[in-house]
Amino acid sequence: MKTPLGLCILLISLVLSACGGEAARLVADAPLISVQATDARGQTVRLLRRPERIVALGPGGAEAVVALGAGHRLVAVSDQLAATHWRWPLPDVARLRAQGGLALDDIEALQPDLLLIDAGSYPPELIERVARERRLTVFVGATRPYATVAEGWRQLGRLLGSPSTGDSLATALTAHRDRLTRLAEGQTPYVALAVLPAPVEGGPLAAAGGATLLNELMHATAVKAAYRQLPLERVAVSPDSLLTLAPEWIVLVATSEQFFLEWLGADPRLQELPAVRTERIILMPPDQLLHTGPSCVLTQGALLKIFHPQLEVPALPGDTLARR
Repeated sequence: MKTPLGLCILLISLVLSACGGEAARLVADAPLISVQATDARGQTVRLLRRPERIVALGPGGAEAVVALGAGHRLVAVSDQLAATHWRWPLPDVARLRAQGGLALDDIEALQPDLLLIDAGSYPPELIERVARERRLTVFVGATRPYATVAEGWRQLGRLLGSPSTGDSLATALTAHRDRLTRLAEGQTPYVALAVLPAPVEGGPLAAAGGATLLNELMHATAVKAAYRQLPLERVAVSPDSLLTLAPEWIVLVATSEQFFLEWLGADPRLQELPAVRTERIILMPPDQLLHTGPSCVLTQGALLKIFHPQLEVPALPGDTLARR
């Protein structure tokens, strides 16, 4: 089997710089009488006091807690956060099983006063049963669209006892995202195709469906996503499909470089794709691209620099993402 010589695949890894100084210490330590917020289910979540023991079962929720200056209150996160794409400074916390259902006994043993779940991670009826039977306070974070995600950061700030922090984070990141989107307007769009790993070894690749932020992210970076010509549900992408679409960029999501090279080398015709000839292939860790933590705004900026190198892309202000 032969693979294209010199094929360069770009691995995007967003390493977020720590924000120091007193300006980053935005969460007050004073106890509160009660706090409440509205989550993605539209439900009002109430606590008698500010949560001090938080379990986050999704990368988006965990990252939001850290960005809101409350990372020291995390007592457990999903074991997915042990992957190399995770760059946030987390305390030494427990890692809970992310696959095969909720590890309810392990969660309950940690005695959390708040359980964060990203919407879509578990069936709604399971979340409701957990909250009722285990008497756990659950806050469900939004996954899309972006405006709803930003409002989720605002609401989570209220629940953590620092509404001004949530408001400032949501406002600053939304403003930065809008600046990036305006910067991309009027640019000549590239054509991109996002692909996922084969369900079985040697099978076809699959196109990313509309159930993620990928559509919105590509639109915000003025990229004409070729996979929109396909059904929004997850479908097979055959070599003939790729040849017909002739993408100028290929964005690989949740797959490995080796797997893609083997798949590419199995059909010599694919080596004539514009993206392959010009070595315009991006390998993107799935959670880094698709989760809904604050760094999704940084991902937009990183992609904008890649797709439109002629633009001067502004950096996110250093004090926007608070760290403790």
